[in-house]
Amino acid sequence: MFKFIPGIPGYKFEHNGQLYVRYSTKKGVKYLKCVVESCPGRATVKKGAIHTTGEHVQHDDLKEEIDRLKISSECRKIAAEDDSHTLRQIFDEVRDRRLMSILQKERLSTYKREMSRVI
Repeated sequence: MFKFIPGIPGYKFEHNGQLYVRYSTKKGVKYLKCVVESCPGRATVKKGAIHTTGEHVQHDDLKEEIDRLKISSECRKIAAEDDSHTLRQIFDEVRDRRLMSILQKERLSTYKREMSRVI
């Protein structure tokens, strides 16, 4: 499943840890290419499903960039809706929510491992 990252200039999409940018739309089909300029990775989006059409070459993992874009998008959305907080307060709130989500996932994973040992 792919994920469109709203609010980011360039119409960016993420899929399997790869970051794509939309470069064309024809007859309802979105044509995407990898954001790494030297990479031939390509994909299309038809009826909400992504289909890769070109393989990626080895390049740095884009997970950090994807996370940065998601945080930026979330902060922009909150800032547009709430003018009573500073940008720093909004960023801190988003960061804290993301950290809590990570901690909850880690706790759940640890709990499942411990339960599998008991059974």
